[in-house]
Amino acid sequence: GELIAKNGVVNKDYQYSEPQFLPQTAYFKSDTTQAELIFHVSNNATFTSGLWQNVAFGNAEVINNYHQRLVLFDFAFTAFIFIMALYHIVLYLIMHRSKETLYFGLLCLTIALRGGFTEMQVFFLILPDFPFYIGIYTSYACITLALPFLVLYMKEVYPEFIPKQLVQFSLLATCVEIASYPFLPLYIMGKYFYIFEYTALLISFACLVCIVRAYKKQPIESIYVLLGFAFFLISGVNDLLHSLHLIYTAYLLNLGLSIFLFSQAALIAYRFNQNFMKIEELKVSLESKVQERTKELIEEKNKLQFLQRIDDLTKLYNRKFIIESYTGLCRSKERFEAFSVILADIDYFRDINETYGLEKGDESLSVFADLLRQKVPPNCICGRISSDEFLILMPAVSYEESKILSDILRKAVESLSIHSHLG
Repeated sequence: GELIAKNGVVNKDYQYSEPQFLPQTAYFKSDTTQAELIFHVSNNATFTSGLWQNVAFGNAEVINNYHQRLVLFDFAFTAFIFIMALYHIVLYLIMHRSKETLYFGLLCLTIALRGGFTEMQVFFLILPDFPFYIGIYTSYACITLALPFLVLYMKEVYPEFIPKQLVQFSLLATCVEIASYPFLPLYIMGKYFYIFEYTALLISFACLVCIVRAYKKQPIESIYVLLGFAFFLISGVNDLLHSLHLIYTAYLLNLGLSIFLFSQAALIAYRFNQNFMKIEELKVSLESKVQERTKELIEEKNKLQFLQRIDDLTKLYNRKFIIESYTGLCRSKERFEAFSVILADIDYFRDINETYGLEKGDESLSVFADLLRQKVPPNCICGRISSDEFLILMPAVSYEESKILSDILRKAVESLSIHSHLG
């Protein structure tokens, strides 16, 4: 016969056999309507012997396209999950806020590595000389490590519903499984690996029960996890039963994992969107508060500046502001056709203080200031420049008009009366 394809070296003696698993396409041409194919299989390495996958027959073009599609799909799946893993790990390293993204990234990383050593064996296709045993051990290790990362991720998503004991149990099961690798040959480890798979399914079902409980309180977020996790469990049970030859379907774990990962990516995106919206709301609220506070500060500043110009007793402008205003008016007097000033004081003010007391003197000043506010035009500036002296600045007021105003003020003051207990 003619050798048309080979994987490793087939030999009855395990010392001379070389295990290898590399899906490939073999081409042959039969001169008759029948072809006899003989498969030589030797297995001294793994628990499962024989052909691991179905053999497809057809013309060269069809089979080649079919093989390329399978390889391309597996490569795309592995690459996408690997990129997703790097994205979430880097996201955690940048933000340092939630370990949810870290555990999800590590979960994606283990699944991506596991996908590279199963199905179409993408890593073996890229590196044909990659050691077979290391690849198989890596595949087992990735499945083992995925369990605690999955439970830790669920614990971060639902801290109130995932019990601490479940996390501890998953870590214990993983540590026991990993610790056995150096001491067990590959074929024995594969034979008893189902114990860990059953344990992982039991823990996964416990997580599913916790998610169902969480759905009652967090329906929007939990629906993403619940649907994805359900697909993941169904595919896991299918693969386990299929590997035990209890059912004859196909290996669907990669499909279930991809659906689960997409659902979790949607959940993380949803949470980031919710947090972003909260940040935007806080930003708008903060900006509004800053604007309000800025407005209050401006008002307080204006009020303070106004109070700095005002005389405490009379509530008219003080000496400093009057002098500044007078200086400014003198510099811009060309703007006005006329500019007048009235200097007024209270006669016998010292006698009022000595006879009736300082309180009555202050009262007389306040009464006089009220009179000025009533009689002086709004465009004029009134202020107290000393104890009983007042200055009135009148831009655009002629000398004759200022004399009239002075006379009005004098007569108004003469008619004033301030009562005292002394008469």
